[in-house]
Amino acid sequence: MARQNRTTIKFKLAFFSTLLVVFVALSGSYYILRAQKQTLIAEGNTSRIDTVKALRQVAREALLVDDDTGIVNYANLLRKALTISYAMVLNTDGKVRVHTDPLLIGKTLSDPASGQALAARSRETPLLQRLTLDDGREILDYSIPIVLGLTPPEYKGVARIGFDKKAIDLLLSDSLSKMTRQIIGAFVFALIIGLLGAIVLATLIAKPIESLRLGAKTIGEGKLNHRIEVNTHDELKDLADEFNLMAKKLGELDQMKQDFVSNVTHELRSPLTSIRGYLDLLIQGAAGPNTDLQRDYLSIIKNSSVRLARFIDNLLDVAKIEAHKLTLSPSPADLQQLAHEMEVLFKPQMDEKKIRFSNLIPKNIPLIFVDKDKFAEVTINLTSNAIKFTSEEGLVKFLAVEGPNYVEIHIEDTGAGIPKDMIGKLFNKFEQVKSSQGLARKQKGTGLGLAIVKGIVEAHGGRIWVESPAPSGKGSVFKFTVPKLTDELKQKYNLTHPS
Repeated sequence: MARQNRTTIKFKLAFFSTLLVVFVALSGSYYILRAQKQTLIAEGNTSRIDTVKALRQVAREALLVDDDTGIVNYANLLRKALTISYAMVLNTDGKVRVHTDPLLIGKTLSDPASGQALAARSRETPLLQRLTLDDGREILDYSIPIVLGLTPPEYKGVARIGFDKKAIDLLLSDSLSKMTRQIIGAFVFALIIGLLGAIVLATLIAKPIESLRLGAKTIGEGKLNHRIEVNTHDELKDLADEFNLMAKKLGELDQMKQDFVSNVTHELRSPLTSIRGYLDLLIQGAAGPNTDLQRDYLSIIKNSSVRLARFIDNLLDVAKIEAHKLTLSPSPADLQQLAHEMEVLFKPQMDEKKIRFSNLIPKNIPLIFVDKDKFAEVTINLTSNAIKFTSEEGLVKFLAVEGPNYVEIHIEDTGAGIPKDMIGKLFNKFEQVKSSQGLARKQKGTGLGLAIVKGIVEAHGGRIWVESPAPSGKGSVFKFTVPKLTDELKQKYNLTHPS
């Protein structure tokens, strides 16, 4: 569950890469739009200055030939421009010589941009005034002196053009709107490309990391022959190579351990068999009568030798499972009958604790196809644990559910349950659930039982897991699958009479 709720590296890489692309695109768009706005404003101002200078040049030429026709024609041309409210040429006394409004020709203007005061200004820098007309329009008025000759200069009048500020602002707004649409289009395109790039980048990085994670998990499960394949030719490949080297060394150490355990257990079995044999003879009085104290001591020695023999057998079973040398002799088996045998086998222990046994195996459940001796090890171990950790007057249930080609078996108890931190490692070697509320009153086991159970179930092609609390809300339930007897298995093993 915790893994489902966490955020993957792939998602993080894609998400933060996309955020970076969005931030860069938005920042770039903002600064581009701001710079373009300043550029458009500057270009507009330059264009207006050039226009008033052009009017001055036309006026110069007209004054030289003493013919105002050129000025009138140019003024009428300027009148057609959307941003120009008026254009005029004034004489030195401030009288209007030419105007886009013929009614104003001959009238005298008294503002600073119409008289001698303007002549003292720079010849190339127009005077800019912000005016408000009677109709409320705001005007940007550019005025520049008309000067003939250079040495000494002869002041001849003023060229003036009034630009409608609202029209200028509308043109600027239209230009910015078009530019904004273009930038948005470029932003969307960049975002799509960036998002695709982020996904590709995240995939390229996350895929080998996921391979490393799965490989490490597989190696951690004890499959030391597993190798991680990463072909990125970078640090991740180096990490994968180090993992593989580690797995190889662990495999060598594990093989040495298995060989050692196998040799030691085989060496122990022979003398232990002799010890048990002679113990039986001593207990039977073959070497002479025994006192009560001697019989007690011999009984303790025998019980200890039985536990030691069982531990050696468990070590051998684990070694066979890990070496994939566990041999099975499967045959058809009646699950109802096997459950009944468990009830009979453990009746004394259950009677002692007043535990009820509920055989809920359906009568129509199909035959299973298992090694009966190995399957008995599984059910004995799980049933024994269920009884051990179930309090007095508790309940142990046997259930079964038919699947497509398997039977799922449940062994459920009403005990104290299994701590959450133990569930994930319950089937590891030498892992044991600590006694709960004093229920595990029997002698402690070797910690190999559930590891052997898991190996046997998986050798049959099934799987095993545990749920705690059980579906009833109390205790634990061990669930495992075994193959059911199918027509294919009957044909494969030539089972004409499976019953």
